[in-house]
Amino acid sequence: DKDSTFVTCKVTAPDVYSYLMDNMESLMDMETEELYQDIMAYIQSEECKMRTVEIEVPAELQGDKLVIDTTSAKYQDAINGGMNSALTEIYVLWFMEMEKGEQ
Repeated sequence: DKDSTFVTCKVTAPDVYSYLMDNMESLMDMETEELYQDIMAYIQSEECKMRTVEIEVPAELQGDKLVIDTTSAKYQDAINGGMNSALTEIYVLWFMEMEKGEQ
């Protein structure tokens, strides 16, 4: 489609990625609900750091408006401060530990 393109967006959000990676050990034992409550408490705290990332997202010219596709995984990860990336990395590490333990 000749009207489809990509735009570079700079997204600043609470740095959930670093928080999760730095506190991985204590967060591993939490239930999902408890983990999300913990993340929300961090976001609202004074200790919360911000994270800025640049990402390319699909965009489409509709008439005279540029419409950005906010459904992409990269965009979703950027606006939630890298939470999806961190949880994926933690899961992979946890899975690898589990596999080691079974051998």
